[in-house]
Amino acid sequence: MEYKRYGGLLVSEWMTAGIIVVVGAVVAFGFLVGGERDAMVEQAEASLVEMQEWVSPAVESAVSRGTLLTCDGSMVDPGMLANEFLTLSVRALPVNTEDFSEGYMPSVYVEASEESDGNDTFVTAKRLHSSLDDAEAFEVRLRKKEDEEIAFSVILSASPVCTEVAGQATPESPESQA
Repeated sequence: MEYKRYGGLLVSEWMTAGIIVVVGAVVAFGFLVGGERDAMVEQAEASLVEMQEWVSPAVESAVSRGTLLTCDGSMVDPGMLANEFLTLSVRALPVNTEDFSEGYMPSVYVEASEESDGNDTFVTAKRLHSSLDDAEAFEVRLRKKEDEEIAFSVILSASPVCTEVAGQATPESPESQA
């Protein structure tokens, strides 16, 4: 029995080579996408450090004067909240979810849903949460972690210096539990 050769190789050899090329391309694409997501997580972490440094003098000043701050996007430079895959926002977060009279502290809120935000945003948010949870530089308060949704806050300062902003109720605030 004689086998036909095309370009010096058997058909099965060509198919094997094609499969190897396709698998290699898929693996390379996976590394590329994973690298992009890791870069977005690193960018978000750098922004969080920058926000902590930016907010710190205002918090110290408010504590020393005994005044309250409006903890919203105006508290930081708008460029600090920019991230290709994640929507970051500054919000007032209750110091104690059982006793709201203890005041509110500044935090960065991150929320993503696979259905509404897409897979890239959702996976990047999950990676950020995991990374921050492992890091000791940030205090993270998880609000929701499900198969297709995640929401958490990264505390910028533990000092209760924020007024709760109307219309910006957090899931733990009295306004949102009504």
